[in-house]
Amino acid sequence: MVSDTPKMLRLTDVAVASKNLPRFSLLTSIILVHGLNPKSKDDEAHALNTWTENGRLWPKDDLPKRLPNARISLYVYDPSAVYGGSQATFADKANELLETIRCDREDWEGRPLILMGHSLGGILIEQALINARQNETYQHIYDATACLAFFGTPHEGGSGGMVTAGKTAANVALWLGFQKGDNIIETLDKGSMFTDIHKDHFRQQFESYRMVSFWGDKDTIVSRGSSKFGLAGGRERIVELKADHHGVAAFGHTTKDEGNLKKVTSNVKWLYDEALKLVMQKTHFIVPFEKNPRFTGRESELTQLEKMLFAEDQTTKVAVFGLGGVGKTSLVIELVHRIRKKHENCSVLWIPATNLESLHQAYLDVACQFSIRGWEEDSADVKRLVQEFLSRESAGQWLAVFDNADDINMWAGTPTEQGTKPLIDYLPRSKLGCIVFTTRDRKTAVKLAQKNVVGVLEMSEDVATIMLQKCLINPDLVNNKTDTSSLLNELIYLPLAIVQASAYINENRIPFSDYLSLLADREGDAIDLLSEEFEDDGRYQNVKNPVATTWLISFEQIRQRDPLAAEYLSFMACIDSKDIPQSLLPRGQSRKKEIGAIGTLDAYSFVTRRPVNGALDLHRLVHLSTRNWLNLRNEWDDRANAALHRVEDMFPRPKHENRALWMSYQIHAQCVLTSTKDREKESEEWYSLALRIGECCLNTEVLGKTHPETLATMGNLAVVLDRQGKYAEAETINRQTLKLTEEVLGKTHPETLATMNNLAAVLDSQGKYAEAETMNRQTLKLTEEVLGKTHPETLATMNNLANLLQNKKQYEEASILYVRAYTGYKSSLGSEHPTTKACVNNYSVMLDNIKEAN
Repeated sequence: MVSDTPKMLRLTDVAVASKNLPRFSLLTSIILVHGLNPKSKDDEAHALNTWTENGRLWPKDDLPKRLPNARISLYVYDPSAVYGGSQATFADKANELLETIRCDREDWEGRPLILMGHSLGGILIEQALINARQNETYQHIYDATACLAFFGTPHEGGSGGMVTAGKTAANVALWLGFQKGDNIIETLDKGSMFTDIHKDHFRQQFESYRMVSFWGDKDTIVSRGSSKFGLAGGRERIVELKADHHGVAAFGHTTKDEGNLKKVTSNVKWLYDEALKLVMQKTHFIVPFEKNPRFTGRESELTQLEKMLFAEDQTTKVAVFGLGGVGKTSLVIELVHRIRKKHENCSVLWIPATNLESLHQAYLDVACQFSIRGWEEDSADVKRLVQEFLSRESAGQWLAVFDNADDINMWAGTPTEQGTKPLIDYLPRSKLGCIVFTTRDRKTAVKLAQKNVVGVLEMSEDVATIMLQKCLINPDLVNNKTDTSSLLNELIYLPLAIVQASAYINENRIPFSDYLSLLADREGDAIDLLSEEFEDDGRYQNVKNPVATTWLISFEQIRQRDPLAAEYLSFMACIDSKDIPQSLLPRGQSRKKEIGAIGTLDAYSFVTRRPVNGALDLHRLVHLSTRNWLNLRNEWDDRANAALHRVEDMFPRPKHENRALWMSYQIHAQCVLTSTKDREKESEEWYSLALRIGECCLNTEVLGKTHPETLATMGNLAVVLDRQGKYAEAETINRQTLKLTEEVLGKTHPETLATMNNLAAVLDSQGKYAEAETMNRQTLKLTEEVLGKTHPETLATMNNLANLLQNKKQYEEASILYVRAYTGYKSSLGSEHPTTKACVNNYSVMLDNIKEAN
């Protein structure tokens, strides 16, 4: 009589792998299921005795030595209740096994599973797998089960099908002490509970497993024919043991038992290895980039990332942020390739998040690779399908990279009218999953990953040198330590700039010194150099690679997201790039907005704050690229005028007591005067500011009389004196400035040429035409040679010489020079620019004079 008292169903661990294993190490579960108890035998005792002989519990004492990364458990249940009822009862009891397994695997549903059954316990396993396939609640158990082992299990009972199987099962019960007439004997003898197992679809279901069927040569209950499942090919191993029905699963210390145990553990090890292979077949590496052989350094960042990713028992989200071109994507490419090597069971998915189109295509690729149901349908929400799939632990371990997650509105915006959710709502959640974002914006990084953010800074000179050497066709170039150090300093140790520079150097076979001279040349030439396209296997094919263009995306994002930050960036482009006092920046609507704007530029790594005074430094290449951006948007003139107005308004009258303030502003005032020099004839602010700077720099003890900033200020002061009609003083200062600039900067330096042009203009104003003409012709010749025939300084000299010749009534040559100057101004500045119009006006006046003379 079967007891109606409910009994505890549970898994009892007999061996558990080390708890110190890394999170992504593959931990395989092995569950052993015993068969029918001997009559009146305790359930737990039988669960142990089934696999024990002479005190040797081999799943605990021997198997872990072969499988150190496995968790081995015994299923404890009341078999009389399982095998003594109807087929429906049998199916329900199989569900109880599934439920026990499900509850035990909540930490990771996708962990590979090997099921092993003795005698009728194997039948229970088969029924459980049939149920699991048909029940979504237990589908993950079916998916995770890779291998099976049967010890004396009567699969079919020979050719007699389920009737014979039933008789075999009844014989097992008789062997265990049950009597004919007992309910359990009669139930088993009918064989009706095996209906599901003997259906054809069940056999097809088992074609995907690897299986070992053990049988005993002295087993009088289950024959060899009954004990084998009959899978084709090499998917099933049939192993003969020298044992009876009990001894086929329990081994003592005799020579015979040792031989049996060796066969068993060896074959279970095969199943374990096959389980790992089957799991690996479900693992995908969807990354569009190969491992970069030029990758250098960043070991501390890689170590930090790996610790973050594999530390928590939940979906870990980490964000990598840094300046565009600093190597965020390269760092994560190296990371995923290392993970692939260390954690072969971990799928890696790479999703470009530059825009919704590229992201949607990447989700389609993931859905296709994982064969997610329904992804091909036109109406499918592929992002939701991928999210749901990866959120199930049956998907296994995975790492998803969202590269270039710069647009926070894509991620955390409000749902659209059509119901489209922000991307953050589509992120999968799984204890086995990790997500890495790369972004240029630290604020976005914090919103996406909270405290788990890793900043990527500029390289050290030593690491940058190694990277440069790896990129060069002629690595010996780095042996010139001085030029190498100068080049890397000019490139601000930025990986993208280093790769771009080395590509140009390789193509043109030039030394570092030539590249440095190009960078130091005219601003337009430097921009052209930094705009050179080049090939880089570590970047997307459809994305512009050059340094000068890679930041344009960031500039536009800042302009749309934080207008005050964009205004600050534009203002800083018009002044010097270093040591910018925050008090000099334009005022915002509130202090909060001002702090937020500086925070935005800091978050994009465009500025750094000095710890002592809080002054800001703008990266030199960012400074140059911002000026280029403003020119591309036709905003340079307006922004430069606004900067001039702000600096002129803030610059104090120089006094001893405010010396610290005007000294901190002085270099920026000088820079903004240079940026707006072509407006000097129409701007009172320009002259006012130049005069104040001149007053500061007359006290040469501040910087020294030969300092370039002192010389530039002296030149500006001379221009102011000229405009005020103080020609003699202007001539004196111009001659002093010219002498010093020739000595300090050289005769062909742009500042020297500008001073020559200014001196010629002063001489012209005093009627010293012969000397002025000589000076103008010398200046024009040099500017054409050094700066080019269309450079603004050349055109200004040309216009001044034409004006001089007009005063001397040498109209023919003056006319030629006016036309050349006008053509150059129109091409570079446009026909409506004030300087172009002034040139036209001068020419028109000359033509009127010619008419009057005739």
